[in-house]
Amino acid sequence: MTVLEHYSALGLQTYGKEQDDPSYVVRRPVYKYEPVLNLHRIELPSLFGRLIRDDLDRDDPNLFDSELDEVLAKLGPQIWPVPGSASRDHLKEPEAGTEYPAELVYPRDRTKLKEHLRGAVICKRKFRPGTDIEALVQKRGKKERRRRLNPAQSAPTTPLRQSRASQLRKVSSTVPRRRKSPDISGSSASETDEGPTGTRTRRQTLTDRSYAEARQVQLRLYRLDTVSEEVVWPLGSINLSGDGTSDECFSRICGVIDGDCNWLTFRLPEDISHQKEVRVVRGSRGVEAVFQHVLYLFQKAPRFPADIRRIVEVEVGLDADF
Repeated sequence: MTVLEHYSALGLQTYGKEQDDPSYVVRRPVYKYEPVLNLHRIELPSLFGRLIRDDLDRDDPNLFDSELDEVLAKLGPQIWPVPGSASRDHLKEPEAGTEYPAELVYPRDRTKLKEHLRGAVICKRKFRPGTDIEALVQKRGKKERRRRLNPAQSAPTTPLRQSRASQLRKVSSTVPRRRKSPDISGSSASETDEGPTGTRTRRQTLTDRSYAEARQVQLRLYRLDTVSEEVVWPLGSINLSGDGTSDECFSRICGVIDGDCNWLTFRLPEDISHQKEVRVVRGSRGVEAVFQHVLYLFQKAPRFPADIRRIVEVEVGLDADF
């Protein structure tokens, strides 16, 4: 069973697109009830962190037995209360022949609850790259796990990166200033470029099409090997303009890679943003605001001579956020 299948067997109700479209395949569960969120984001990831850090035996039938008792003592009465004693709106309706054939109640069904909670922990195989395992184990919260999202904890500057940054500073300091002057012929706009090497005048007609192309960013898609996390598999590319929605972007990418994905990690060049990467997770709260922020960064990115289209590498992933 997968993590999501164990969650379904626990009766946890999701609130994604499947609410409107029963045929929709859930890739990343969306929960609203705070105790369920704590279970999903804090308690179970902490146990998984210990499983990986301490190289524990996944086949041990009593693995995390006492720890799961503590989790259930804290969250069990809130998530699986006795019917009539508290709301159970965050749980699915039982249905015969499914993974959740009968309602679960704590403490009556403690054994069954522990079985699926343990299963959700041990069936997951790997972390996302950059996850701080110790922060996970110590339950310091989801934001602290992504160390690379914090510039102060980003990877050290390599000679190649330092050379690139030096070149960018040099180019940006010598980019000529442009001022418009009247075009005698009236057929196009005339610009005078004043730079350290002298003054030159050129005429250029900027059509709507060329402007749109100049603001496009080419996304080069790739996926990391699920085993080594070092081997890179190129997946093609798409051109992203300055408008559109995150759903449209995900749909286009799924078409290019001929598969599904539920998160994108944009690796941003230093001249676009000081933030090394931005992750956009499909179906998550605030996903559209994050995606529009990425578009804003692209629109404000500097353009250099002959640099018609900027290039940004994007890691494509598909897994359950745990």
